[in-house]
Amino acid sequence: MKLQIATDIANTETVFSIADAVHDVIDILEVGTPVITKEGLVPVYHVKLRYPNLCVFADTNIIDGEAMECEDACKAHADIVM
Repeated sequence: MKLQIATDIANTETVFSIADAVHDVIDILEVGTPVITKEGLVPVYHVKLRYPNLCVFADTNIIDGEAMECEDACKAHADIVM
C-alpha cells in the first residue's frame, strides 16, 4: 500500500509548504491540476528537484491521445501522469 497526498491548490508556494511537511511520511505527492493549469509543469520539475526520491504524480487531466502533454510531464520528471 502506498500513501499519496494531493495538492489540489493553485499556487506553488503552498505545494512546497505541504511537501516540506509530509515528504518523509508519504510515498506519492500529487501536484494537482489547479497549479499545473496556472503555472505549467514547472512546479512538478521543482518538486522532483527538491525531493528526487519522492514519487511525483503530475495530475494534468490528460484526455485520451494527448501524447504531447504526457511527454511534457515526463520531461518535467513526473513519475506518474494522469
